[in-house]
Amino acid sequence: MSGSLVEIDGPNRLKRTPARSTAWRSNGRGCIRFIGTRTRRSSGFPGRVTWSCTVSWRNAGYSVPHAYADTRVRVREDAGELVVTGIDAKGPIELCRHTLVDAGAVSVVEGHYPVRRDPLQRPPRATKPGEAAFLRIGTGAAQWLTEAAGTGTRLIEKKMSDAVALCSIYGTEAVDHALVIAAVAGRFAERDLLLR
Repeated sequence: MSGSLVEIDGPNRLKRTPARSTAWRSNGRGCIRFIGTRTRRSSGFPGRVTWSCTVSWRNAGYSVPHAYADTRVRVREDAGELVVTGIDAKGPIELCRHTLVDAGAVSVVEGHYPVRRDPLQRPPRATKPGEAAFLRIGTGAAQWLTEAAGTGTRLIEKKMSDAVALCSIYGTEAVDHALVIAAVAGRFAERDLLLR
């Protein structure tokens, strides 16, 4: 019955008519006829956006903007494209269009996901007073800490407190410069930071 709707014209008479508009009309004889509704072609089939910001259509995955994760949407095909429509405060809104892909394939648009920072480029943050004192030495301290943690260095806290103690003897600029050299050279052992 897709593409046409049923009219109830009498007590036991049903006939198919093409879909026109959404309305219930009386034919003047006390019978009510259901004239039409939105067709699936215009509104689409119901779908659900997963937590990974994808919607499934014919066993293929399509990305949806991350703001619509875990929401209900409408999905339809239109001229070789998949159209995903959501409901906004103002009504239906087209979220995205994808070229149709084969079953099992995934169509992903990078712009649908938030920008992710590289975890190696994230500056270290202090959680303890000793760490805060070490990071106050300078950018070399942050670079040394990132490199040391990345290589899996053990006893980092002891080495950080030793560097803070060396600041009182040699000054923060000299220790900061030594930490940069140690980070670039990959020297993270117990006595690698001794200044001569």
